[in-house]
Amino acid sequence: MYVPSRRGVLRTGMIGAGVLAMRGQVSYPRWAEANFTLLRHDVASPQGAEMLRIFADAVGKMMALPEGDPRGWVFQWHIHAVRDDRSKASELARLYSSASDPDRRLAEVVWDTCEAHFDPLRINFFLPWHRMHLMSFERLVRNITAAAQFTMPYWNYTDPDHRALPSQFRLPDDPLWKPLFRSDRNPGVNDGRAIDQAGEAPLGLNAMMSPVYADTFDGDAGFCANLDNAPHSAVHVDVGTRERGMGAVSWAANDPIFWLHHCNIDRIWASWNRAGGRNPADAAYLGQVFTFVDEAGRPLRQRVGDVVDTAALGHGYDRYLDRSPGSVPFPRASGLRFITHQPFLRRHDQCLRRHRAWRPPRPGTGALHPPAQLQLRDHRCGARPAARRAACPAAERGLGADRHAAAGCCADCRQYLAGLVVSGLRPISWAQCRDPA
Repeated sequence: MYVPSRRGVLRTGMIGAGVLAMRGQVSYPRWAEANFTLLRHDVASPQGAEMLRIFADAVGKMMALPEGDPRGWVFQWHIHAVRDDRSKASELARLYSSASDPDRRLAEVVWDTCEAHFDPLRINFFLPWHRMHLMSFERLVRNITAAAQFTMPYWNYTDPDHRALPSQFRLPDDPLWKPLFRSDRNPGVNDGRAIDQAGEAPLGLNAMMSPVYADTFDGDAGFCANLDNAPHSAVHVDVGTRERGMGAVSWAANDPIFWLHHCNIDRIWASWNRAGGRNPADAAYLGQVFTFVDEAGRPLRQRVGDVVDTAALGHGYDRYLDRSPGSVPFPRASGLRFITHQPFLRRHDQCLRRHRAWRPPRPGTGALHPPAQLQLRDHRCGARPAARRAACPAAERGLGADRHAAAGCCADCRQYLAGLVVSGLRPISWAQCRDPA
């Protein structure tokens, strides 16, 4: 990291001097018209490559800012999750000498707020939370680089020909691209090997086949939950290590590819909506408010209901994805149980299949997975009779996954949950496990 360890320079002075001094190093196209709909482009396209050049310049400037600066790289990284070798409290004390510092108060509100790593029962907010974070980060890049037309490019790993990490992220000695390089990637990734060959999780788009956004409790975990697992989690563990890379929640946002990855996840959501998928319309979902940071380093409060329509937001994508043949038609809910591709779930799959035999989907709904792979809905155990769903004591007390693992579930469940804690990932519904030993 190129970030100073102390806040020795006033934010306003450093930002002003840094931006003015570095602005001449990169030239940007002009903003064409006020009402232009901002398009996000494939990073492999000429337009996407130009946006990536702006992004690399911004990352370098953000890394040069003090760690406690809300516009800086470390502060933005910690919005997703504070690094796991330090607690949030210790980081606040280290970076801010005064409890009344407005930047500290902002950090207390926005750090460690990623949905839904810290509360799997809030999985439905996974997509809007990351869309808001992406939008606020784009605003910050525009301000820092004075490139008003900037939009985040996306990494189109859904195309088998583009599953290698973009070459610009693999150049540690290049003056322009070196801010995008990170060493904590899986072997072969920084050499240009396809991530699904270098990593351990296959990529898939089964989530697009779902006709519903949220869990209907009749067999479909829903588009949002399934997308969270694949390709979202699959890409994380395929790119970065489980120690200090993309494979660990608390370190993921330190890798600049995080932003291009989540831009593609947002594109998949927009594609599903464009194909006819409907987002939740209840007040609890639409009225939820999250706080981020605006381009001036001040609190930015956003409401879910204001970001679910990309057309209303004034931005879109250069290309969208189609649903694959055999997808369940909208809006009828299906009986399919969609899968997660995480290999570390296999042991729990053995536990599930001991308790309840796998049954194929109903005829005509399309077989999306082989029986040996884990079914998301099965972990919720919701299909078993109520008499067999004795409440897990840890879940009832609202304990974290690590304590839940030692609170009475079967041995395979405990190993499964412990593995997720070590990896930094969380199962979608550990708190709803109803199968204590």
